[in-house]
Amino acid sequence: MRTMIVRLLVVCAGIVLLTGMSGPYAMAAEAKRDILFYADYTRLGVGAGDEVSLDLTLDNRGDIPEDVNLTIAAPEGWEATLTAWATKDAEIRSVHLEPDQETPKKLTLKTTVPKTAEAGTYSIKVTASSKDLAVQRSVEIAIEVPEEGAGYTGPAAVELKSDYQSLGAAPGGNVEFRIEVTNKSAEDRTFDFAAEVPALVDVQFMPASDRTKQVSSLNIKAGETVTVIMKLTLGADVPPGPFKVKFSAASKETRAETEVQVDVKGKGSMLLGTIVGSENEQALNGKTTAGKAVHFTLVVKNNGTGALNNVTFTTTVKPKDWTVEFTPAQINYLAPGESDTVDVAITPRAKAIAGDYRVQVVVRNPGESGQNVDFRVQVETSSKWLWVAVVIIVAVLAALFGVFLWLRRR
Repeated sequence: MRTMIVRLLVVCAGIVLLTGMSGPYAMAAEAKRDILFYADYTRLGVGAGDEVSLDLTLDNRGDIPEDVNLTIAAPEGWEATLTAWATKDAEIRSVHLEPDQETPKKLTLKTTVPKTAEAGTYSIKVTASSKDLAVQRSVEIAIEVPEEGAGYTGPAAVELKSDYQSLGAAPGGNVEFRIEVTNKSAEDRTFDFAAEVPALVDVQFMPASDRTKQVSSLNIKAGETVTVIMKLTLGADVPPGPFKVKFSAASKETRAETEVQVDVKGKGSMLLGTIVGSENEQALNGKTTAGKAVHFTLVVKNNGTGALNNVTFTTTVKPKDWTVEFTPAQINYLAPGESDTVDVAITPRAKAIAGDYRVQVVVRNPGESGQNVDFRVQVETSSKWLWVAVVIIVAVLAALFGVFLWLRRR
């Protein structure tokens, strides 16, 4: 009986001893273990060749400390790393997490889309695992690579919308596109603006709210839309025909593009000259007598790249009571490279005094300042009046000679 009691006490002591030794481990096994791991944005639009940065949040929601290993699964050929501001962008592979931290750990996922990436949706998976692999959490990010020139979609995207897709302009002129830039992310972002334009075309960006300012970037609040004016100034030698302009707005996180078209309409350019048509006409100088018209042949050539329409002729300077007539009165159409002639008839008044006179003609193409042409007209004494004068002089001399003879006989 005594032996049985001793054996029973030994067994109980062993049970108590084992229970005492395993108690802490049993409590640890029953402790809560949990990791919170997430990204605010899980679908992004990124262009081929561009880099994107995305914030990730990692927190210990359990009761014991955890050492968490981090791994990234990215498409072949993609570069992807995890960094943090505190590590000065050094790559992070493991994180120690204490329970009940005041603030979660903030990580930054950086990835670069290969320039050769085709349009489509790609996945990047980031996994956070405890050392014993008992707790694992993953974040999967979808990267949408759009077709070239297409807009980007996704929660962190910027959206672009132009008021016109195509506008016309002339060489030497300018054209403006109003583009709405919408920050569709949940954070304020600074967007840089750029445009791909051909040679001989200059570009400027201005906020529609203040056209006096030229900008290259603007800070746009989350969810807000800002209208940007893209002003294109065409050089005088820009060839006629359409050309594309690719406008882009980019932040560190995302980028978008939109394409517009400018149709360059050829611009007519007048080249004026004269033709010598008679002995009394030498280019811009002519001779005539009072009351008799002198004719000049004015040549109008279209030396530009567009047609000339409704070219008119007016007189701005001429002596009083002189008449100037144009035949034809206007040139309705003149194709590039072609020329036409206009007869300019200048008639002095009947009692015009001999001398040199100036007549100024303005040749004007609608919508442009005119070109001046100065004609010099020399009014000479008429030959018939010269003969009349000769006859009068002869008659006077004859009369005087007759008087002389009569007096001599007396």
